[in-house]
Amino acid sequence: MRAVRPRILLTALVAAAAAFAAACDDEAAGTGGPEVDGTWRGRAVLSGDTFTFQLALDESADEVSGTGTVTAEDGTLELEVEGEAPFPNYDLTLTSPGYTPLELTGTYGRGATAAADSLNGTLNGSGFAGTRLVLRRVP
Repeated sequence: MRAVRPRILLTALVAAAAAFAAACDDEAAGTGGPEVDGTWRGRAVLSGDTFTFQLALDESADEVSGTGTVTAEDGTLELEVEGEAPFPNYDLTLTSPGYTPLELTGTYGRGATAAADSLNGTLNGSGFAGTRLVLRRVP
């Protein structure tokens, strides 16, 4: 029986370490919050026109970069994304050649389950002025 106890203890320690490592993957470095890594999608309405945004973001130590698209009735534009996301806030600049940069600022969603899966923001620039955009994480 004594030989079994160290094995059980070792198994429990390995399981605890794995659970801790998995939890750390979901937190931004040094902030204790979720990261914006992943694909996000949302819609904004401006003067009756709907704009669908899709962003693929990468975060490292609160610095964000990525690519994306914005689609409207008359076509799709490719986007480059740069910015910061120190939890619970984020400040992103979306650029496309030939257009004024678009600023997207806001906070992570509210509530225990929404915080990691939604970004509540406001668009300013390139024709948008305080236009609401809620991005949801694409599974």
